[in-house]
Amino acid sequence: MKTLCLCIALLMCAPGVASAAERDTLTVLLIGDSTTKGATPRRVKPDGIHLEEMIEQLAALEPSMPAVKVINSSRGGETALSVVESGRYEEEIAPLKDRKPDYIFVRYGINDWFKCKNLKKEFPENLKSLLRRIEGDFDGSRLVVMTIVPFMPFEECEVVNGLIKEVAEDMGLPLFDIYTPYKEAVMKSGPNTYHVRRIDLEKVDKKYHEWLKPFTYDYTQKGRTRKVVLADDNSLDPILGRYKEWYYDHHPNLAGYHLIGFETVEFLKSNN
Repeated sequence: MKTLCLCIALLMCAPGVASAAERDTLTVLLIGDSTTKGATPRRVKPDGIHLEEMIEQLAALEPSMPAVKVINSSRGGETALSVVESGRYEEEIAPLKDRKPDYIFVRYGINDWFKCKNLKKEFPENLKSLLRRIEGDFDGSRLVVMTIVPFMPFEECEVVNGLIKEVAEDMGLPLFDIYTPYKEAVMKSGPNTYHVRRIDLEKVDKKYHEWLKPFTYDYTQKGRTRKVVLADDNSLDPILGRYKEWYYDHHPNLAGYHLIGFETVEFLKSNN
């Protein structure tokens, strides 16, 4: 028995036998809108641990998981329809099939809610069309549909997520529900814990303008550039929290992306 145990131990240490952490890399492709991209945290905290790195680093702590490499292909303002109609799918996403991703996580629905004239008809059709296209182009990849994070009022988010769940069921695709743990975290920690802050500088008392320069950025939207104050956390809340607009932007902050990263690793652990 001792001899057998010694042989097993030696075999596990042999150069030709890889531990779980040394096995082939698991490649994950993220496709989505601004809540996948994370533009504000990257701008305000460029050296922070952003979504891709968070997934990779947390996965590296799991002895049962191989190394994970994450590719983030997302764009602000995008919908399940515009990602194709804009040409971005063909130009930026389809070529990633050469990277042979093991998992593809697709998360749309927020901008679709804003832009679709008939959400319940248009959004499921557009999402299914996109998913079929991905299935055809990425042979061998496991396609996963994600719910949206809380962005609009909860009731509206749940309408969108209901449509996403129906699409996943109709197409026989796995569903990664990020909405439920994200909402639970928001309810537990407070409505402003997991999102960025933003306000137009012109709406802030002028006596603060000079002092706010380190936090002020050019912000371009619909062809117009203006000065805005941005923050990833609550550090400016004592000064700017008196302005209700300061809390309007519900894009995730780094804490929000860390939550998404944690839940992504949990999903991979359960499904790999």
